[in-house]
Amino acid sequence: LTVQGSTFAGTISYGGYGGGAIYTGADLTVENSTFFDNIAIDGTNTSVGHGGGAIFFKGGDLSVINTTFAENQALNGPNGTAASGGAIFADGGVYLNNVMITGNQSQFQGGGLFATNGPAEARDDVAIFNSIILGNNAGVIGPGANDELDG
Repeated sequence: LTVQGSTFAGTISYGGYGGGAIYTGADLTVENSTFFDNIAIDGTNTSVGHGGGAIFFKGGDLSVINTTFAENQALNGPNGTAASGGAIFADGGVYLNNVMITGNQSQFQGGGLFATNGPAEARDDVAIFNSIILGNNAGVIGPGANDELDG
C-alpha cells in the first residue's frame, strides 16, 4: 500500500485493533502526507492492547517520508485494554525520514511511536533519520517513542 500527498484528519477507529486513519497488515509507504487529530479506541480483548491513533501497522515494512503526525490519540478501550502509539503502532520494520511526530498521546506507552516485534522478539529494525519526535505524551511509558523490548 502506498499513500502519497494525502491528509487524514478527524478520523476515528473504534472497537478494533486501532489505526485511526490506516490499518494494514502489509508493507506500507507514506510520503508527503499529514495525519492530524485522528483517534483509535482499542477494542481488543487482550491485556496488551493495540492503538495507533493515525496508523496501526502489522507485518512487513513501514516507510514514512516527509510526513507530519500531530494531535493523534490512542485511547484505552472500555474493556480496560491499554492503547499504545499515539501516532503510530508498528509491529514490523520501521523507517522514518524527515518525519515530524508532535502533540500525540497514548494512554499506555509510546506517546508518538510504539514499535514492537511481538512479545518474544527484540527490536532491531527501527531506523529514524532527520526527524523530530517532540511534545508527545504517554500515560505510562515512553512519551516520545517506545521500543517495547530493547534489542
